[in-house]
Amino acid sequence: MVMKNENFSVENQQQVIRSVCKHCGSINKTDHEFCCSACELLYAVQNSQWLPQSESDFDIMVKNHTYMDHPDFKKYYITNTLTNEYTFYVEGLQCSSCVHLIEKMPEFYNEVLSSEINFGLSTLVIRGTEKMSLAHVVAVMHELGYRAWPLSPNENTIDKFKKENRSFIKKIPVAGACAGNIMLFVVPVYGGLTGTYATVFNWLSFLLFLPILFYSAIPFYQGAINSIKYQVINVDLPITIAMLAGFIFSTVNLVRGHGEIYFDSTASFIFLILATRFLVKRVQQKSLSESTLSQYIPIQSVQFRTKEGISSKPSHKIEVGDILVVEANQILPADGTIYSISADIDMSLLNGESLPQTFAHGMKVFAGTRALNKAFDMLVEKTSSETEIGKIINKLERESLQKTKFVTLSDNLAQWLIGIVFSLAVIFFIFYGALVDYQEALNRSLALIVLACPCALAFGTPLTYAMSLRKAREKGILIKNGNVFEKVLQMKTIFFDKTGTLTSGHLSLVQFFPNDVSDEVKSLILGLESQSSHPIAFAFRNAWKNTQPKVFLNLEEKLGLGVSGYHEGKHYMLESAQKREENGLMCVTLKKNDQVLGYFYFSDELHNDTKEVISSLVQKNYQVGILSGDRRFIVNKIAAETKINPSLVFSELSPVEKQLKLLEFKDVCMIGDGANDALALQSALVGIAVKGSVSLSLNSCDVYFTKSGLKSLLFLIEISRNAQDTLKRNLFFALVYNFIGGVLALAGFINPLIAAILMPVSSGLILGSTLLGVKK
Repeated sequence: MVMKNENFSVENQQQVIRSVCKHCGSINKTDHEFCCSACELLYAVQNSQWLPQSESDFDIMVKNHTYMDHPDFKKYYITNTLTNEYTFYVEGLQCSSCVHLIEKMPEFYNEVLSSEINFGLSTLVIRGTEKMSLAHVVAVMHELGYRAWPLSPNENTIDKFKKENRSFIKKIPVAGACAGNIMLFVVPVYGGLTGTYATVFNWLSFLLFLPILFYSAIPFYQGAINSIKYQVINVDLPITIAMLAGFIFSTVNLVRGHGEIYFDSTASFIFLILATRFLVKRVQQKSLSESTLSQYIPIQSVQFRTKEGISSKPSHKIEVGDILVVEANQILPADGTIYSISADIDMSLLNGESLPQTFAHGMKVFAGTRALNKAFDMLVEKTSSETEIGKIINKLERESLQKTKFVTLSDNLAQWLIGIVFSLAVIFFIFYGALVDYQEALNRSLALIVLACPCALAFGTPLTYAMSLRKAREKGILIKNGNVFEKVLQMKTIFFDKTGTLTSGHLSLVQFFPNDVSDEVKSLILGLESQSSHPIAFAFRNAWKNTQPKVFLNLEEKLGLGVSGYHEGKHYMLESAQKREENGLMCVTLKKNDQVLGYFYFSDELHNDTKEVISSLVQKNYQVGILSGDRRFIVNKIAAETKINPSLVFSELSPVEKQLKLLEFKDVCMIGDGANDALALQSALVGIAVKGSVSLSLNSCDVYFTKSGLKSLLFLIEISRNAQDTLKRNLFFALVYNFIGGVLALAGFINPLIAAILMPVSSGLILGSTLLGVKK
């Protein structure tokens, strides 16, 4: 046994090193052969120096990976402590059958509660009991025919992709070279060559086929074995049978000295399938593996303070403890605390509020928000996926694994198609061979199996949903999962909250009485509002930016009533004056010892795009209404401006009353504040939040708009419709292609070689249809 230290430690793994590690090639600071005990264990495992060979393979796998159950290892790799959740990178995923098999993990290991595959990212999310063993999980995956490696919360899949691609891509040129040379030898035979040379060329074709049989085709064997072993229909099974049947019959005919030889078509078939799978895999990796987080925390050059002064580095290399110098208009690259006296920050990404907020020294700031008019220093506390926005994106990506009805339908169709094609090929071979000719029966059966491969159907649907979710995020639309696209197309009635949804939510001071407000009154009002975050307080501060506020004692703010306090022994109060409100303007009054000093009127303007979006929705035959807690005449004024049907306008509603009103309608969408409208958002078919905390809002709604205005709603409808059109087009094409191709193959119009060429063409068309359909 090679192991020197049984204790895995995260510190060892993160150590900066100078000598070369024998396992991973890292440069180690010490003279040890390994950078950490984990590498030492992995090296021992891979070099068969760890366990006696008399034990079962499964037991050996478990014991080889016992280091994964060390508390420090689990602590480093756990992604959710509440659900005991871990993420693994899985090598060898090929189609929906792989997903079906792996998601049966709880049946194979009862300590696993759930397993979910993200086919596009090749990741597996496992949730289990406290007794769940990671070593056991890895051993089960190995038993199923897949290699699984744990991913830490900060680790991406790019390096894993590269490693798997290097392993897989070696098989493609071997198959391509052999297939190409086989074709060189069979062309003269097809041209009429006979005798000794024809025999020699056929034997050379046989020899050239062996590397394909024993090396390039290994992935198909693994899938076929799993299909038989676990009674799961797998596309690799008919592919393997077709290949072996072609090889066996060709070899028998070669030995006999007469009959058809299939080395050329079978070799081309394997090469083209391998190449197509690699192409599809690369498209998925390129389209889906780029971190969604980079859309909100872009990689940029950042400045940080050192003992020598100020230096710079890429934002992805920021470390906890760095003191960053954040420039004006720069996106914050990490979570941390303010190190300067103050900082003005746009927090709209995390709370939907576009008004700037001023943060004082020591206050928390968050990645993805934007510095405004001045530079400041911040101490880095969290980076990358550990930031608040990182956790939100990771949560959305995990929840996006939830299967939609269309994905389930496509998976089931793919499974049925494999079974039908394979059964039909066997039946045709038996009856046509017995009645006509077994040689021709084999030709046509092989062509059917090769041509009617449902690979395109298997990958097209999940790829469409994954790319649609990504496109939505690029538009500032955060969506829980692909089910939302189906529900969006079902909605018939759309209700909006007023404040912050139809309107900007930013009040403006538009008039006051008396018409001349003294500087003394301005100072008193700003003093009363000095600690308030109410929109009216922001409106006063924006109107009188150059006025110094008075100092008040015993300031008290009562939600919905007003704010009060004492200055120089006198009691002042700002309170709502509903009886004075008119023309859709809100009104507050300033009182000194119950004596009115003035009235102040505010307007809440519509978003610039509100009227355009409402008009567009009406043209699309949606019923549009308002559910608001605001006063009736203010809500009616907004409804009149936007030409919303008065019969669908409801005002002065409490959160519970909004929920009850929604239940009176079917297929309804609610758009409002993620906090105040939580009950209504939960009750709607589609709940969309446009304000409030992102993380809290997504607990009660399906969608969150990170950009102000309502244009995002039109984008959401368009993306949903494009996704559905793409899915239907792909499904129609796959079924028609397989039906026509199957008939032509059985009728003898398509031979195995032509079928091998047409099969990847169909996958390419589905891939192109998906990419163009989602991106348009």
